[in-house]
Amino acid sequence: MPRAPEIVARHKEQVIFFQRVAAKCAGQTADLSVYKKNRDLLYDGLIKLGFSFVKPQGAFYIFPRSLEPDAAAFCSNALEKTWCIYIAEGAPRPANSGIGSFRIHQFIRHKHIANALTRERKGFAV
Repeated sequence: MPRAPEIVARHKEQVIFFQRVAAKCAGQTADLSVYKKNRDLLYDGLIKLGFSFVKPQGAFYIFPRSLEPDAAAFCSNALEKTWCIYIAEGAPRPANSGIGSFRIHQFIRHKHIANALTRERKGFAV
């Protein structure tokens, strides 16, 4: 097991490394259109499945209302039917998402979202 001075030294090296990376990235921008494309695909697909929620304007998460009164039970059933993992319990959520909502993250590959929506259509028999 490493001793405290070794851990501190290793941490300091990591901090310095990421400071150098951040300095090299200053002024660079990312292609944010990927996130918009994912958001739009998820939004349109989930609305067609009967979910209701506020369309996010720049977040990485969507907080739809569950199709069942018990969001935790819905998430468990969804996993069994569709192999899609939703987070109902303990997930931080915006105040306007309401009780019975769950969290879906949208920062995965576009093809994985498309595949998940296909499984959801079959699993929820829409």
